[in-house]
Amino acid sequence: MISTGGTLLRAALACRERGARTVHAIATHGLFGKGASMLFGSQAIDRIIVTDSVDSAAVAKARYPDARLDIVPVGRLIGKAIRRLHTLGSISELIGIEH
Repeated sequence: MISTGGTLLRAALACRERGARTVHAIATHGLFGKGASMLFGSQAIDRIIVTDSVDSAAVAKARYPDARLDIVPVGRLIGKAIRRLHTLGSISELIGIEH
């Protein structure tokens, strides 16, 4: 979960200081609350990827159109998982985990 992104930004800067050429951040929930403007204004992170699990990610993308932010839809996957749970199907098979 990314709230303001302050911790994420500090981690990315530490990676850069230690020689990282690229930094990518991936999280399930992009809340992007007050203070996220520093995250989106920084060059420390090349790409931020979050799911559309909360509306605030889309709001942030609209507010910061130049942000290197990708939003991945998860609704269909969640729907398939729920269907499998109700029909005694395999969640492991759905996400590609082999037994």
